[in-house]
Amino acid sequence: MRIKRSSGLVGLCIMVICLVMFMNRKTYAEQGDYMLKVNVASGCITVYEKGGNGEYNVAVKAFSCSTDDTIVKLDETYSITGQQEWKKMSDGTYSQYVMELSNGISICSSSYTAESKDTLDMARFNEIGSGNSVENVWLCTADAKWIYENCKIGNTVVFYSEVNNPGPLGKPETIKLNNQSKFTNWDPTDSDENNPWKNSSARIEGVRDIEITAGEQADLFQNIKGYDICGNDVTKNIIIMGSYDFNKEGTYTIMYYLKDATGSQINKSANLIVKKGKKIQSGQTDMNNTATASEISREKSNGEKMRILIEIGIAAFAVAFGIIRYTKR
Repeated sequence: MRIKRSSGLVGLCIMVICLVMFMNRKTYAEQGDYMLKVNVASGCITVYEKGGNGEYNVAVKAFSCSTDDTIVKLDETYSITGQQEWKKMSDGTYSQYVMELSNGISICSSSYTAESKDTLDMARFNEIGSGNSVENVWLCTADAKWIYENCKIGNTVVFYSEVNNPGPLGKPETIKLNNQSKFTNWDPTDSDENNPWKNSSARIEGVRDIEITAGEQADLFQNIKGYDICGNDVTKNIIIMGSYDFNKEGTYTIMYYLKDATGSQINKSANLIVKKGKKIQSGQTDMNNTATASEISREKSNGEKMRILIEIGIAAFAVAFGIIRYTKR
C-alpha cells in the first residue's frame, strides 16, 4: 500500500524514527505497581498500570509467551510471591529471571540445560509465542528480565483465554533460531555482554536504484529481502519512506527500514529516477499509485495498528500532515 504526500526528506524520516523511539521509551527505574494479564489462548502477556480511576486499565507493555494450559485456572487471580535470577525446575532444567506465583508456577525465560546462559534449549525457545511450555510461562530472556526488574512481589497476575484478541497492544513477534543459526545455545535477546549475538544485526538485501518513465508503476519491493539477526526472512516487515511521485519527473531518495524482533535495526537508501514520459492531465490521478490511510488500517488488526503507530509514531503523524510518503509491503 502507498500514501502520496507533497514533500519530505529521508533525513527527516530517520530523525523522526529516532525521536519517536526516544519519546515512546518509558523509564522504569524502580519496581512498580503493575498487573499482568496472561492470555493463555493467544500466548501473550500484557502489563497494566493504574489509570486515573485507580484501576489497572493502562496497557504499557506486551510480551509473547508460551503457557501450559493444563495447570492454570482461567479467570483466577494470583500474585507474585518470589523471584530468583536462576531456578532449577522440577524437570531438571533451569530458567532465568524467575517470578514465582501463588499458584505454584513461574513466569520466566525458556529452558536451559544448566545454570549457564550458553546452554539454551533451542527447541523450547522456539515454542515461545506459538506452542506450549512445560509447567511455567516462558518468555524470551529480555522479556523475562523486564518483568523480573520492573514487577514486584505482591503484583497481581490474571490468567484468561481469548483467541482472537491477544490484548490491547497486540502480540509482538518473536525471533526463532534455526539449524543455520550461528549460536543456537544462546538466546539472541539476552543483553549479557558475553552473548555472541550482540555483534549480529538485521540486514536488507537487493537495494538498488530504480529507473522508470513518468506515469509507470514501480514495485519498490522487487528483489528486496530482509533478514533478522538469526537469518530468518522478515521481508514483510520492511518499511519504505521518502518523498516520491511516479508521475513526476525527478530523482527521489527512498529509504528501506527494518527492525527485527530483537530490536536490531537497519536502513538503506536508493534513488528512484523518474524520467520524462506521458503528461498527466491536471486533476487526473493514477489510482494504482494511491491509497488511503483507512485502506491500510483495514489490513491490520487493532494490535498490529497499535504496534505500527508506536514503532513509527511521529513518522505517521508526519504522513498525515503531508510531510513524508510511507510504504509498507
